[in-house]
Amino acid sequence: ETEIVEAFKKAYIEMEVEEGKMSFLAHLTVYALVNAMLIVINLLHTPKHLWFIYPLIGWGVGLLMHYLGVRWLEGYLRKRGQQR
Repeated sequence: ETEIVEAFKKAYIEMEVEEGKMSFLAHLTVYALVNAMLIVINLLHTPKHLWFIYPLIGWGVGLLMHYLGVRWLEGYLRKRGQQR
């Protein structure tokens, strides 16, 4: 393949990887802010019943899956980009 096509493929892979990382960071930020708010609400209003742990863990599983998906996509794209 030509140099231009190779350069385009490399740029596309880098763009997709960066987009995945930025998406995960946005998800992580929202997770941290919302769960911090839930912890404060829980401790102020019902400190004897610690319910904040349920959304923390449930959403944390989703966040972990997002992270693993981004890492898998990065590996897949980079490996595919090296093949000819």
